[in-house]
Parts: sequence; structure tokens; C-alpha cells
Amino acid sequence: MKIKHYSLIILVFLFLPIFLISPASAAPVADTSLADIIAAGEITVGIEAAYPPFEERDPETDEIVGFDPDIMAIIAKDIGVDIVWKDVSWATIFTSLASGMYDCIISAVTITEEREETMDFSRWYYKSTQAVMVKLNNLKNISTIDDVNATGIKVGIQEGTTSDLYLQDNNFTSTTVSFATINLAIEALNLETVDCVLGDYDTLNAGKTSQPDTFDIVDTFSPEDFGIPVQTGSDSLRLRINDVLDGLLGEDEDNPVFTEEYNDIYKEWMGGDVYGYVEKPPATIPGFPIIALISIIPVVSIVLVRKSKKRI
Repeated sequence: MKIKHYSLIILVFLFLPIFLISPASAAPVADTSLADIIAAGEITVGIEAAYPPFEERDPETDEIVGFDPDIMAIIAKDIGVDIVWKDVSWATIFTSLASGMYDCIISAVTITEEREETMDFSRWYYKSTQAVMVKLNNLKNISTIDDVNATGIKVGIQEGTTSDLYLQDNNFTSTTVSFATINLAIEALNLETVDCVLGDYDTLNAGKTSQPDTFDIVDTFSPEDFGIPVQTGSDSLRLRINDVLDGLLGEDEDNPVFTEEYNDIYKEWMGGDVYGYVEKPPATIPGFPIIALISIIPVVSIVLVRKSKKRI
């Protein structure tokens, strides 16, 4: 009996460490994503700088410019850090985030359920829609997205984008021709090696604007929201980003209130006011326009001067 008793004690001591370090009893790992960025004084951001007007390289300075960099600049300023850009290919942009190559991505990334399985998203910061672009001669008479779904149609897309996923999810019978960048897809359309190109409206419109006598956008489909992905569990960084975006767009995501700062960025890169933007009226004193106040200042000054002379 004593032998069995001692054996039981030995077994308890052997297995006790396993219970002590089991996941159920382990303390949760603290999220230091934002604190680490503040301590480093910089935020590292992944981007594919070949998707105008959202992001591209300035041909003269080689700096990364566009709608997304301007939004990221506001976020970085709020945190109080500099931006370190990592210009990477779209094919590896998400896996590189997961491996820790950068803190977040801002690169016209559509929020999807599939992507949310491997990364965490901020709230939306841009409302987009997919579009169909053709050459003006439009040899296949494509006028809607439904026309694209036909045998014999060659569709140019950037691989791994939501345009690519849309064709797959809806079992299109057309032939998909994949390209590393959207610019290569547009060039293929120009050379007529594809019959149309699918992509985000504003990006295709930028291509159309650069060659107005070459391309036409004939249809839009699939509204989408762009968000800023961070590594799974980086809640402190994600929430800080959300705070900044709330300040630009309002806290109610279903009823945005666009600020002048956001609209100015939108206007610079998209060519007009964001839909739904309401310009604030000029500042007033209750019942008295400020412009009227400014206009009477010279008159008041003259009266005061004359009165002072009379007293002398």
C-alpha cells in the first residue's frame, strides 16, 4: 500500500507543471501594438504604390502620394509618430502583415469576411464600388457586368483583388486574365489583349482620365468599404485608428458626417466633393453675419478717430 501511495505522489508532481502552464490557466498576452509604435517613434505601413489615385509614386520625387497616404498622415500625426512605408506587391501584402513586416496596411483594401479571418480591420474610411472599363471601340459590345459573363470574353483583373474574387464567387464563364498590377491590366486593354478590365471605379477612372480618347467606363457594381488592416489582436492600434477616422467621418458609420479636412483630401485626389459632404456656413455672431461685422470695422474706426480729435 505504501508503494502505491508514493507512486501516486510522484505522478502528481510529474503532471503538475502541465496543469500550471496549460492554456486555460495562462495569463492573456497584453496587447502592446500601439505602445510599441509610440516607443519607436514610427509606424511601419504596408502599401502597394501602384494604384492611383489611392497610392502611387510621384514621378518627379519618387515619394508615395495619394488619397491613402494623406489619410495615413493624419493618423500618424495624431499618434505622434513618423511613417515608414513598405512598398510591396499585392500578392504578398497580407502575408507580410501577418509575419510582422509592418504594423498596418493602407492600400485600398476592401473589408471582406474572408480577410477578417486572418487580420483585424478598422472601421471603413472610404466607400468604393467596382466598375467595368472597355476601349471606346468596344468590339464585344460590353455595357453591363452581366455582359462580361459570357464565353469568349477576356477579362483583365489585378490578381487577388475583390474583382478577382467577384468573378470566382459568381462562377463567370468568361476567361480571366490576371495581372500583377491594375496598370498592367489597363495596358492590356489598350493593346486589346483583353476585352474589358474590372477594378475599383476611381482607379479605372484615373486610367480613363489619363487617356480620355481611349477608354470608357460602362457599368458599376458591388459597393465596397475600404478599411485599414492590422495584425490580429492589435486592438490598441486598431481602436486608435478608429478614433481618428471617427473624427474625420463621424462616429455613426451608417450616417457619416464628412469633415472639411476629409473632403479636401477627397477633392484633391478624386476631383470633386465627396458625396454627402455639407459645407459649413461661415462663422457668425448670433443674428449677425461675420462678413458684415468685418465690413463695418473701417467705418467704426473712422468715427472713433473723429471723436478723439474733437476731444483734443
